[in-house]
Amino acid sequence: MIGGYFLGPGETLSSIRTLAQLLCTTVSQRHEAKHINFKDMYEVLHALRTWTTESRSCRIKLHCVNEAVVAALANGSIKGQAISPLRQTAMHIALHDIELHRVWIPTKKNHLADALV
Repeated sequence: MIGGYFLGPGETLSSIRTLAQLLCTTVSQRHEAKHINFKDMYEVLHALRTWTTESRSCRIKLHCVNEAVVAALANGSIKGQAISPLRQTAMHIALHDIELHRVWIPTKKNHLADALV
């Protein structure tokens, strides 16, 4: 399962009241055996496609527990199969003029994701 959440203007985590405000989906069976970097990069791509379909020229702060994915988004390169969703993510960011800020969250501090599982 991949997931995340989106905070609109003026919202805080405590203001999220329904699961409808959270994004959760399952990874396609064809991707289940792939490396975690692919799955996490695909999660970023899926979130951006879901949340920015109509948005242009916006700023997004992305929190991610996968340090390799955060580094890949910063330098545009990653080894293995994760390069495909990285390229698609880069194209989406460019087409929608998104300013993406990346933040790595160590697993020990990732209480929200652990609570959702």
